[in-house]
Amino acid sequence: RLRVAGWDPGPLVDMARTAAATGARVAWQLTLPPSDRPRPVDGIAPFLIRWANDAPHPAGSAPGGCAIRSLRAEHPQPDDARRALDALGVHLPVARGDAPALIAHIDAPRGSIFLR
Repeated sequence: RLRVAGWDPGPLVDMARTAAATGARVAWQLTLPPSDRPRPVDGIAPFLIRWANDAPHPAGSAPGGCAIRSLRAEHPQPDDARRALDALGVHLPVARGDAPALIAHIDAPRGSIFLR
């Protein structure tokens, strides 16, 4: 979808590892963004990932206790970033900012935190 919208996410690469906690094989494919030209999602979507259907998703064995309250982005060219995210079906608020950033508001066992 990104290529149809005019942006190249880079080549698709197969990857895998063995999960230390369970010993299960985790497999995925990800894109390697081209380094020779900027993309409208640089800084807020470093790569695209697709988890294998037959492998357990890592979220299933992640520690509990936290919840994402909100996730938003900032980008120097928010309209371009929004169009690229829309092409992927990603609904993420993007505001104008001096530099690309993802900002997460997380409720954690010891209180609310922000990651930037």
